[in-house]
Amino acid sequence: DDGDVVTAFADAPAGSIVEADYSVPFLAHAPMEPMNATALFKDGRLTLWTPDQIPTLCKFACANALDIKMADVTVNTTHLGGGFGRRLEADYSVYAALIAKSVPGRPIKVTWTREEDMTHDFYRPAAMARVKARIGADGLPQAMDIKVASPSIIRSILARTMPSMSPAGPDKLMVTGTFDQPYACANYRGSGAE
Repeated sequence: DDGDVVTAFADAPAGSIVEADYSVPFLAHAPMEPMNATALFKDGRLTLWTPDQIPTLCKFACANALDIKMADVTVNTTHLGGGFGRRLEADYSVYAALIAKSVPGRPIKVTWTREEDMTHDFYRPAAMARVKARIGADGLPQAMDIKVASPSIIRSILARTMPSMSPAGPDKLMVTGTFDQPYACANYRGSGAE
């Protein structure tokens, strides 16, 4: 909340205000590389090769699923063929780990088809943004007011992966581009709501 947005809009000359609404529906992440993981369960230990965005969470989820200690899980993070947030989830790695545990000593590779991935994806939440700007004679914004509304990404991830943990306050991820604004504007306000 920089400057005085209210005053900047109150004394705006006719024709200098631009307003727009933007919305996106629930969306699949659709990474380019299919969801995949290779797992080897041997001598009570699990070794994974997986394109994962949060290896520690993957390790935690696989250890819990196999009822073994986290110290007995090794996660080798491979290159990602696009993650886009989909690889924050460990479901595909857990699936490979469970199969590997059923055939100890044999490496198991799981690759989901695009259809399977779309069925199992954890969809990005729908979001709405309302933007109002006062444009100066030079064509640059003199004032901006941006409001964003969306469900929390963090809350949904925690509910699936660590249900006993509560989010620490509002989810800033939903409004990062609003509060971490790269453009200079003397009168600027950004707000969000879950």
